[in-house]
Amino acid sequence: DAYHQAGRLSESETLFLEAERLQEDDRQELSLIAAMRCFYHCELLLAQRDHQGVIKRATEALERVKGNKSPLDIAACHLSLGRAHLHRARAEGTNAREVSQEHLDQAVDALRESRAQSFIPYGLLARAELYLFTGDHAEARAALNEAMDIATRDPQGHMKLFVTDCHLGYARLALAEKKPEVARDELTKARGLIKETGYHRRDAELTELENAAEGPRDPDA
Repeated sequence: DAYHQAGRLSESETLFLEAERLQEDDRQELSLIAAMRCFYHCELLLAQRDHQGVIKRATEALERVKGNKSPLDIAACHLSLGRAHLHRARAEGTNAREVSQEHLDQAVDALRESRAQSFIPYGLLARAELYLFTGDHAEARAALNEAMDIATRDPQGHMKLFVTDCHLGYARLALAEKKPEVARDELTKARGLIKETGYHRRDAELTELENAAEGPRDPDA
């Protein structure tokens, strides 16, 4: 996961596949650690646009964790499924949007039940992404605000990656609301945090948003 956050996708994939193979060899029941590992692996697969692979893995994982009644286990699976169906909706234009909403609602509810503050922003950011996709800007802002409040409340500053994601989310929202100046301000903050933390997983996304915030170039300029 650290390699993935640093933008080193091929190295990340190699280690995730090795971890997956070792778990299969051990024939152990899916534990909390393994459930979260599945979530982090699914995040990498989504970066590689393999939403079908995520749906397969997360569906299997959800069936295995239902018996242990751990809200965090269950939340991790629903979160991966919700994000995968959102990617599918974007790619295929199907009713996957409604399926995504159902999974993300269950994910956020389970995360709140788990009281794992350090994981709740995952659900809120995914929900904000869905609301932006559906055009519900007020709900997107509310989700981003709550995620930012949790991330900035940490006195040790261990949630800077979430803070970065919030700034990127605010930039997307500003662009959707035709406010490029606001978007540029948010992207400046995001760029500084990416440089500070080595969060290069977001480099391409940052560049794409910066280009959108600049708008079309005048060919005569």
